Amino acid sequence: MGYWRRAAGRSKLERVRNEKIREIMGVEQTIVEEVRVKQLKYHGHVQRMAPERLTKQILDWVPAGKRRRGRPRNSWREGINKEMQERGLEENQWIGRAEWRLEVSEDFGASCKSRYYYYYLNWGRFARSILFT
Repeated sequence: MGYWRRAAGRSKLERVRNEKIREIMGVEQTIVEEVRVKQLKYHGHVQRMAPERLTKQILDWVPAGKRRRGRPRNSWREGINKEMQERGLEENQWIGRAEWRLEVSEDFGASCKSRYYYYYLNWGRFARSILFT
């Protein structure tokens, strides 16, 4: 949020809420949502790889043995499966690259376009805030 706050020309002393900063900058999604979209895109990328590729083998690997005592940690795979369920994505939907990217990032693209357009319009102010602060 610090980057967005500086780009909007607001300081923490002004006590402007994060939602207001996102509204000023034209950003619809939070960074957490962007990370989730990127993870789902990467999951589809790795799943389309040939089975002999090391990255695919590591992702599909299940360690042998027991877990430690206590609450089990969520694995990356479990997080991806949960996110796919929340979005209503099917397991083998990643086969079609274009369809997978559309399903994963249906709302993500619009916010990116508006954000980059805002950068383009206000580049001088961004450059000054980065170079002279």
